[in-house]
Amino acid sequence: MPGGVSNFAEFVSRLKTMFENDAKNNVRTSILIGLTHAEMLRSVESNVLPGLLRLSSIIQSRLSHSSDDTRDAYNPVCVILMSRLPWTKWEMDSMTFTPPITVSLAPYTKPQLAELLTQYLIVTSDRQKGNNENK
Repeated sequence: MPGGVSNFAEFVSRLKTMFENDAKNNVRTSILIGLTHAEMLRSVESNVLPGLLRLSSIIQSRLSHSSDDTRDAYNPVCVILMSRLPWTKWEMDSMTFTPPITVSLAPYTKPQLAELLTQYLIVTSDRQKGNNENK
């Protein structure tokens, strides 16, 4: 979606338009929205976080009120909130219709982190050597 949006309603409207255009062209679009540090959403406008949690149903209801071309539109919208804050601290139970799927990831061990950094440094070093040779 080119350009920014100024509020959540405009974001929903643009998504709806995109799905309608794709449905007219017989295209099925999948949208995955991944948000890191999602706990920061608790401090933005009060409608953003609940809206993101219900985004798929909001889009589907908007599409079902439009033309017959989009009534049966395939509407896969998935929002992934990545946070260090456990779900129990979000105080969102009243805003969700289904319980979230939580995935806990263990932090890297020191040997794993050392291996990742070593691989990164090797790749970065190789790229720099390649750039210097091309000059």
